[in-house]
Amino acid sequence: MHHRHERLRDAGEYAIPFMLDALADPSREAEMPDIVRALPQIGRGAIRPLAAALQTDNVTVKAEIVTALGNIGYPQGQPHLKYVIENDSSDKLRSAAQAALRKIDPDALQVPAAELYYQLAEKYYYHAESLKPTEDVSFANVWFWDTDAGKLAREEVDGKYFNELMAMRCCEWSLKADAGYGPAIGLWIASFFKAESAGVEKMPDYFGERHADALVYATTAGVEYLHQALARAVTDKNAYVALGVVEALGTTAGEKSLLYKLGPSQPLLQSLSFNDRMVRYSAAIAIGMAGPTEAFGESTLVTTNLAEALGQSADAQGAGGNGWNAEIADSYALRAAQTMLKLASTRNEVVDLSGAQNALVAGVGDKRSEIQILSGQTLAYLDSPGAQRAIAGMALDTGNAAEVRIPAFESLATSAKLNANMLPETVVDSIYELISSDETDPALRSAAAAAYGALNLPSRKAKDLILDQAKS
Repeated sequence: MHHRHERLRDAGEYAIPFMLDALADPSREAEMPDIVRALPQIGRGAIRPLAAALQTDNVTVKAEIVTALGNIGYPQGQPHLKYVIENDSSDKLRSAAQAALRKIDPDALQVPAAELYYQLAEKYYYHAESLKPTEDVSFANVWFWDTDAGKLAREEVDGKYFNELMAMRCCEWSLKADAGYGPAIGLWIASFFKAESAGVEKMPDYFGERHADALVYATTAGVEYLHQALARAVTDKNAYVALGVVEALGTTAGEKSLLYKLGPSQPLLQSLSFNDRMVRYSAAIAIGMAGPTEAFGESTLVTTNLAEALGQSADAQGAGGNGWNAEIADSYALRAAQTMLKLASTRNEVVDLSGAQNALVAGVGDKRSEIQILSGQTLAYLDSPGAQRAIAGMALDTGNAAEVRIPAFESLATSAKLNANMLPETVVDSIYELISSDETDPALRSAAAAAYGALNLPSRKAKDLILDQAKS
């Protein structure tokens, strides 16, 4: 008998299901004292399966688990014991849990279970050494209680994201203990993104079949919780988590929610100077698309980041941790261009786009036609000779396709209506030549004529145009 329990002890956490089955079996009552003695000797490795087994409805077994957690004496048992104290209907179990918790840390009796679970979740999130699986293998076990079978079950998961999954579980337990404990939601979201960054492809079975990805959960969470997760990611300089949360904020939140204050800081504004460009650009796009109406000190950073994103290509310099490539560069350039056009066309007074003029002027010469067109459309709203000249240059450039030149003339017309004519005579003459040539494509000619009209030039040119065609 003695050797058998020694073997169980050596088996670590794997022994727990067998020991609990034995405790629950009335025909093995004689073994009970030995098993009860052996349980705490397994040590730290026993805590995770024992904690999951607290969901048993066998009071005798539950009482032995409670006692064992107290005897093992590690702090990670505390939240589970406090949960029993707060929620169990049996007086006997509640007082056993109090005695066990007093053994580990009497002060914990004053802390709510939800908070203790949250503290444990944070330790997992930051990979506390004391929570490492005892075996040095590439996988780890997540234990849970199979209610139908009335026994423990385990799910093997990759060690790379074991801590993150356990952090999520602890947050879930925290919310079970107190549904109003908000910090657990923010940490759950951060943990999910962190698990994804560590390569979790599929959530373990206990999450259920239809488990969505982190972004789906993040976009349905309240803004307050997203800001908690973002503040943590900014402090930790975790680019993956920060990017996920910023994208979720951009999808769901209006201006008030985006510029939410968490204590003295505003996490989204801090993200504008994050050390990963994707996080910076996403933050600028989120704020720009929300169309802020109240001034804030970092508004110039919105312009700077949008301008920088517009000019991005697939080079790897300063890529940061989020895998920069051509597709991502194109996507950010396009989103930045769309954001700037929205800010310009709504005459946003908070984000001053004049600081992006050089980037937009470069944009009209971009090899991506969508970027060219959007850059021209945005420049039309800038009251600057350089902006208007750049649009005219794009419209007159025979190297550009008609699909680019026609919208460019439309942008020139907008610019002229808003800001009057700021073009040098030579450029005006070039537009005039284009309109008066029979060889010009009719659609291009008509767009050029509309722009020419909008420039509201002295009537001599208009008279020339009429007389030139009347020479017949």
